[in-house]
Amino acid sequence: MGRHGRTADGTVLLAGRYRLIEPIGRGGMAEVWCAEDMSLGRRVAVKLLDPASPAAGTRDESVGTVGERVWREARGAARLVHPNVVQVYDVAADGDRVFLVMELVTGQDLAAMLDVRGPFPPGQTAGLGAQAARALAAAHTAGVVHGDVKPANLLLSDDGVLKLTDFGVARPLHVPATEEAAGKVVGTAGYLAPEVALGQPPGEASDLYALGCVLYELSTGQPPFTADTSVSVLHRHLHDPPVPPGRLRPEVPPNLEQVILRLLAKHPERRTSDAARVAEVLELIGQAGTPSPVTDKPSNVTEVLPALAPTGARHARPHTKVLPPQSSLVAWLARRPLLVAALGAVVVIMVAVMVAVIGPEDRPAAAPSQSTGPSAQGPSRARSTEPATRPPSTASTLIALQQRIARQADSGRLDEETADKVTEHLEKIAEHVREGKDDELAEKVAEIRDKLDEASRRGGWTPDPTTLRLLDTLSGAE
Repeated sequence: MGRHGRTADGTVLLAGRYRLIEPIGRGGMAEVWCAEDMSLGRRVAVKLLDPASPAAGTRDESVGTVGERVWREARGAARLVHPNVVQVYDVAADGDRVFLVMELVTGQDLAAMLDVRGPFPPGQTAGLGAQAARALAAAHTAGVVHGDVKPANLLLSDDGVLKLTDFGVARPLHVPATEEAAGKVVGTAGYLAPEVALGQPPGEASDLYALGCVLYELSTGQPPFTADTSVSVLHRHLHDPPVPPGRLRPEVPPNLEQVILRLLAKHPERRTSDAARVAEVLELIGQAGTPSPVTDKPSNVTEVLPALAPTGARHARPHTKVLPPQSSLVAWLARRPLLVAALGAVVVIMVAVMVAVIGPEDRPAAAPSQSTGPSAQGPSRARSTEPATRPPSTASTLIALQQRIARQADSGRLDEETADKVTEHLEKIAEHVREGKDDELAEKVAEIRDKLDEASRRGGWTPDPTTLRLLDTLSGAE
């Protein structure tokens, strides 16, 4: 331990204030102790950095051998005050040992829990993922990227609160890497985003890729990519598509699988960088529960499509089709409690319906090659000539149509006034569905068509075949 102050009973006293009680963990660059803050009379965790670690360097004579980077990162983490982030109270030096003083969490990290119990139930996985995403959202809002999200850095307290810890490799967002750090890969191979493996600086999207790896491991009991060496693992992150978790563990529901696979997209622009949005998605999945029995899982949820090849690539590897970030149905429904209340358990199959009915992505409806759109007189009596895919239920079709309207409003292809009116009509239909009143569906759908027809005539809606098909299906048209 070196030369440090000691209390009357012989225990080590750091900086004249922190009495070390017992070790509670050790990593590659530090050891963590349970300690007592003698000034405030409370238990804390003290993380003692190894003076021989790669973090070592010279700051000035008053603080010993620690790099300026460590101090900057510790101060960045100390700015984070959030229930799902382990609070950093202090950073100081005692002789040649630099240490961080943190909130003491009574509980276990997720890595230890995985070792003992194996995979987590899907609902718990989604709930824990939501808490982790909220922690990342707080960090990103404060301008800090964590850089090493993994089960070992997620502590589950005895009262069920998940806390993100160990900002040891964190860095400020949107700050260019120093010449010394440029091109260096820092993190844990099993949870490292492809762009970081290539030497690019980490960002919000790379933190969320790591969260996707964590969710995958919580769901299946293993990370998405494993190999004999770290280099081989990084190669798989760069080139191999992940096996959909539902194939490894059928209990994983389609909606949770979709979120995980979206976060594991190879290219950061194909993921989301909005951790708060991810938290909303996961929270609603956790609240909705999972389909029972597991054989209710639709067989057409996951589809292998040719991936877009990067420039210079010789061939494209397959990837799993998932919803684009801006079309997150679960997050959208989270902001519409009336619809969720009306449709209840249907929420658990909504992502599957979106994949089967809506398709992989939005496309411009006015493309010259499309001949299935309505005439200039409007969409009110038009019928799409695309093959209709009948969803599992009227309620499921209603959810898909609600989301389609929201997507068009978000993209500017439907004016907000019409979108609000159509949404009101659909919420009324949802109430009728809940009450078993299907006899007025055709009439209500006709009213929606009239609203869209009017919007189209004044240039407030760019008609698209998918919306027409969903309206046909909802009204019972074949």
